[in-house]
Amino acid sequence: ATVIEQAALHAAVSRFKATVDATLDAVFMYDPHTLHLTYVNRGAASLAGSDPTELAGLRVLDLQPDLDEDSFRRRIRPLLTGEVDSATSTGTMVRRDGSTVPVSTFTQCVRLPDGSSTMILTAQDIADQIEAKAQLARIAQQERHRAAELAAVLEGMRDAVLVVDDEGTIRLANGAARELGGPALGDLDGLARALGVSTDDLPHLAEATVGRSVALPDGRWLDWSNYPTSLGNVDLEGDVGVSTIVMIRDVTRQREADRAGCAVVEGLPLARR
Repeated sequence: ATVIEQAALHAAVSRFKATVDATLDAVFMYDPHTLHLTYVNRGAASLAGSDPTELAGLRVLDLQPDLDEDSFRRRIRPLLTGEVDSATSTGTMVRRDGSTVPVSTFTQCVRLPDGSSTMILTAQDIADQIEAKAQLARIAQQERHRAAELAAVLEGMRDAVLVVDDEGTIRLANGAARELGGPALGDLDGLARALGVSTDDLPHLAEATVGRSVALPDGRWLDWSNYPTSLGNVDLEGDVGVSTIVMIRDVTRQREADRAGCAVVEGLPLARR
């Protein structure tokens, strides 16, 4: 019966090792009392840059030089006492060539039928994740810088600039636009009321319009230009909305100067024309 039980146990261990070796994660098993490694899979050997036989007999601390033994034992004590089921952490692991690799670790304590315990530490190389986060941070910083530059340029423009979504809501307005429509500028209806005209008197957002003149009741003239464009507005259903960039220029003085010039020309004798 003992032989049969040992044979069954050996078969189970073999299946376990075959399964663990097939995973890409690095799996280290170590004695919680001596901290010596008792088993490493292929992923662990690859992460450590060593052959599995070269790792045999090493202590788990030999692979994590940033940790001292006292702090490491305090970390695994709650696992041994059953206070927690697992623990995760991030750190570095040293390779055979002396280089280090950032890792994320997941540790569990497994209690065996004979009453003993073993620790299983699963580690993942997170160098790519760290680099990806750093790259995203750099991109975000560049985008914030570009956005600040764009905001400064827009604020410095004499023309009013608006970004309006397909429902007429104003998503962005520069200083000239706020001066034209008021500080509480919210949508095109509010802009039309501020200008003293009807929304129907303004060019439709869906139309690409360049330099259309809009006469206001107070005698001012505005050149109005629409530039429909997709700015990546995605609704809850996944449809990409169309935004419109609106540029408005007050051309009242220009038109008055033109009219004054025409009046002077009309008053000249025919020979002098």
